[in-house]
Amino acid sequence: RSEEATEQLYQLLALPFTAAQYTICNEKTWTMHFDRMFPAGCPTSIGQNFKQATYYAQWLELQNVLDAQSLSRVRVVVKNKFDSLMWIPYTQSDKMW
Repeated sequence: RSEEATEQLYQLLALPFTAAQYTICNEKTWTMHFDRMFPAGCPTSIGQNFKQATYYAQWLELQNVLDAQSLSRVRVVVKNKFDSLMWIPYTQSDKMW
């Protein structure tokens, strides 16, 4: 069902669940989630569910081929796209959701 997790889905206010627990967060918390989902460097440990996420493996791979300046520029572009989303999974330091 990963094919259903499109960018458009995350841009809708209507959640695609019959029941959900949610929280409205401030900019600092939103950025914390971004940093967990798209870390600036290679993390010392990878939380539960991150290893199974295709995008996350690709993100870590990208970090291995880009220099620091290029990676920083890519993160700015990704953050701008991330900021267009209406909701995201509530990440924790040890798991994606």
